[in-house]
Amino acid sequence: MIRDLNLRNMGFGGAVADTAWERLIDVKNHENTHVDTLIQVIESLGGTPVPPCNYDFSGVLGDIDTFLERLNAAAVNVGKLDAVTGTLARAAQQRGICMASHDEPDVATRNAFHAHGCTVTEFPLTEAVAHAARAHGGHIVFGAPNVVRGGSHNGAPDATAMVAAGVGTVLASDYYYPALLAAPFKLVERGVAPLAQAWALVAANPADAAGLADRGTLATGLRADVIVVDDRRPGLPRVVAAVVGGRLRHATGHLPLIG
Repeated sequence: MIRDLNLRNMGFGGAVADTAWERLIDVKNHENTHVDTLIQVIESLGGTPVPPCNYDFSGVLGDIDTFLERLNAAAVNVGKLDAVTGTLARAAQQRGICMASHDEPDVATRNAFHAHGCTVTEFPLTEAVAHAARAHGGHIVFGAPNVVRGGSHNGAPDATAMVAAGVGTVLASDYYYPALLAAPFKLVERGVAPLAQAWALVAANPADAAGLADRGTLATGLRADVIVVDDRRPGLPRVVAAVVGGRLRHATGHLPLIG
């Protein structure tokens, strides 16, 4: 097992030796929280969640020599990361591709990615990072599940509070895709924003963040992408029809009459 290895004796120093196992535990705990949250939400809605998966990595980690060889090969390239990132960023900018940075822990990291042209900040880990990103004029993405459950599952900023403060401009489905529909209605329910403003977090603002000028709002000359939402049951909005590019692509058997 990796946890039984003395990485320093194997030639690893510094952060790799001191934190490798701890980081793996962090990842495990993070994913366990995702599973626990999904189970709780599904059960609260009257559903029956499937059993959590059991993974067997023995075929991958059984050969420790191969694992260490790959780890060493990757470590050699650490000093090249900034130059490679800069090259990729310039190529993306030349082609008009919008870029996002992820899980920035501090303002210095945000400033570095801003210098690379990353105009979107996804899941800033502190409020200071979110405010710095807003000062740069870019979009800040938080998780819709964060809104639905009333806070982050891993100690990140509260998405509802960030939206209220004007430093949360986009919501992403993250690990629970139904939250993308529910979150705007939760914001309205809590008095954080009117529906039009809350809906922009999952429609107009994401389109703007991605540089998609032909969608995100209903206006002459843009794509006619529309969903019809039945919100008569509090807390459980549901899509009853979808129009994509001006054509009806989905409708339930009990589409409510409008009028």
